[in-house]
Amino acid sequence: MRLTFFILVVFIPSFVISQTTGTFIDNRDSTEYKWVKIGDQIWMAENLAYLPGIGGIPVYINQSFAYMKTYFVYNYQGTSVEEAKSTDYFTKYGALYDWFAAIDGYQASNSDPSGIQGACPDGWHIPSRAEWQKLTDFICNDIGICEIRTGFSNKYYTEIGRYLKSETGWEINNGLNSYGFNALPSGWSANSTKSEGNLGLYWTASEYNRDYATAYWLDSNDQHLRVGNPYLLVRNSNSDVIGKWGGFSIRCVCDDNSLLTNNNQSKSIKDNLKINIYPNPSNDGRIFIEISNFEGTGNFTVFNLHGIEINSWEFYAENGSFKKEINLANFAKGIYYFRFSLGEKSLNKTIILY
Repeated sequence: MRLTFFILVVFIPSFVISQTTGTFIDNRDSTEYKWVKIGDQIWMAENLAYLPGIGGIPVYINQSFAYMKTYFVYNYQGTSVEEAKSTDYFTKYGALYDWFAAIDGYQASNSDPSGIQGACPDGWHIPSRAEWQKLTDFICNDIGICEIRTGFSNKYYTEIGRYLKSETGWEINNGLNSYGFNALPSGWSANSTKSEGNLGLYWTASEYNRDYATAYWLDSNDQHLRVGNPYLLVRNSNSDVIGKWGGFSIRCVCDDNSLLTNNNQSKSIKDNLKINIYPNPSNDGRIFIEISNFEGTGNFTVFNLHGIEINSWEFYAENGSFKKEINLANFAKGIYYFRFSLGEKSLNKTIILY
């Protein structure tokens, strides 16, 4: 009799929260924004809402027309800034910008940092592709299951979108918002506004070529994060060609970490919260959950790969620690995500049942 052995080798990431969040004020219009530190970068946790005008603003160099900066608000066709700001879409999603308005010019950058303030507040800048790459690299290393694939005119990072997307608002495939980025399905605009609830697109300071700039975007149809030239977006069998004039959202990056020590504009939250799930992988569905450096009431929820909630538990941790055995023997074999909500913190971990 011949015996065949199968060995399952799985990389399980170890998560330690050291998250910093806070708020700051844009002195141009007194708008308050949330920010979040992811890795060693500080990102705005909301879409930029700076709106100096509606429609196109021509820019001249040496008395000759150079380019047009265009500002949009989703589903608003008027010309009044005040009216546009009073809409529910603006309150929810902020403004949309063509690439020239986003970088406030026409000179691209792929440096880290980009060095282009653009439409961002003082002390912040439009991130380059290199800076977005740093964000994706951090999350890929953190979750341990990222895969880079090549698609039509772009490449995409599998599963990252799940961790960046907001928990609500997407037509399907809501996210887990694990890192506090809270990516919204704010749609886009050109001659008309489209895809609210389905797409969230973000300009970079980098060019794809002379006519097209590089953007990152998320889609409700899957949980990927795409990067490249979004010149062709297919939605409901309709194709739309988008160049630098397309209206996308903006997420600014902080110039340096001085924001963390500015007590007048920010508040910091730091912990060394640790969560351990074992055995992982599990072949019988019996696992232990250990939480340290946390005290108080919390809960954890398990989701399948489609983001559907399977079960949820509440607990109370005393003396800075908590331990619980749970039985997942009735779960189908596969990959599951645990989301832990602990005060103002949230964290995801992956569990494999085989």
